Amino acid sequence: MGGFIIDTATTGKPTFEEIEAAAESLASVEGQVRGGAAFSAIMNAANGAAHLATGWWLMARGLAAEIEDLRWAPESGPVPAPGVIEALAMIEDATSELCAAADVVVAALAGGVDPLNDEVVVKALERIVAQGKTVSLWLRRMATICLGVAAVLPWNDAVARADRAAVAALLDTDGHVAHIVDDQHLALADNYDGLAVELRGLFCRTILDKHTRVTIQPLCSLESENSWRIEADTDAFGNLTVNLFGVSLEQQDRLERRGWSLTDAGTYRAEYEDPLPVVLPSGLIIDTVRDEFEVDNTDSVVVTVTEILDSFWTPFSD
Repeated sequence: MGGFIIDTATTGKPTFEEIEAAAESLASVEGQVRGGAAFSAIMNAANGAAHLATGWWLMARGLAAEIEDLRWAPESGPVPAPGVIEALAMIEDATSELCAAADVVVAALAGGVDPLNDEVVVKALERIVAQGKTVSLWLRRMATICLGVAAVLPWNDAVARADRAAVAALLDTDGHVAHIVDDQHLALADNYDGLAVELRGLFCRTILDKHTRVTIQPLCSLESENSWRIEADTDAFGNLTVNLFGVSLEQQDRLERRGWSLTDAGTYRAEYEDPLPVVLPSGLIIDTVRDEFEVDNTDSVVVTVTEILDSFWTPFSD
């Protein structure tokens, strides 16, 4: 997979870490004289952040349009796209806030006001950082849904184009794919069809990240260890091992018919080699949770994403 990244060369390629550093610098120095290279750099960074955020906003609108086209492609009916409308609204609001804050920075530094107004600039820079992170986070969440919608469709040029656009939306300002673990996964689906889309999108992203675990468990298990749990581990090669814990041997026949295999340790497992068919594990997980464990709604299901820290972890081993 590949894609493009917004070109920020003309704006000095502002990262929000650099803007944070600028804000801390201003906050720590009282009575600075206006003007000079430092203030010019801060103005450029603020303008550059607005440029970057509006580019992300435009990308989000494009992704939303692609998702809408894709999800109506199947003759069987539309594929759910949970959270896309909410994500676009969050991105639009945060982009507007960021641009307004950038205008405050530019006006204050260009106006030659006295140093007492440095606090205004610092606060505006902090808003730029916060809103920039909000824009990029929700854009990545939208990209995850795009991948999940596209994964269920037959491969064609439209699906390939959407995949590339989604991957482009996952890139940070340095051109690297942002790690899904850092995104603090937020469940957006309110039914199992939507949750299946989310899981497919999450698995697409774990292929990019590697060494990542997606855990699915009931809400009540956060307070009790005596319940089922599913862990889907993607290794360094893109293979996926799905382990099911906390079930009885009485369920063996039903679970094996669904596609699970009993391990020597008494747990159940399903294995998928790279290239990972994300539709299969997501379908198995949804069927197991909904039908085997009879969980009526997704509000009772918790999905978390964590990094597998053991560098010696190997796939397909008991």
